[in-house]
Amino acid sequence: MAIDLYASLAVISRASAAVRANGAERAAHELRIARAFVRAAKYRVVGELKELDKNRDQERSEERDGERNRIAETAYESPGYRFDFWV
Repeated sequence: MAIDLYASLAVISRASAAVRANGAERAAHELRIARAFVRAAKYRVVGELKELDKNRDQERSEERDGERNRIAETAYESPGYRFDFWV
């Protein structure tokens, strides 16, 4: 997702520079390419955001949370840093 956002900004910047340097008519092909890329990137980003909303890891949440709880309990019960390598 981040790479699509970054690449879209780069493509828009490049197309904007072409329009400033050459005018909209002469930069029409670059604008078409920029629109096509950004439109495709938009659909990828929106799709990835929708997947985040679905939170597909629900089936593993009990296992994951149980492990985190055991780690937290061990840390809470231990005096000081439990993994002291410099004894």
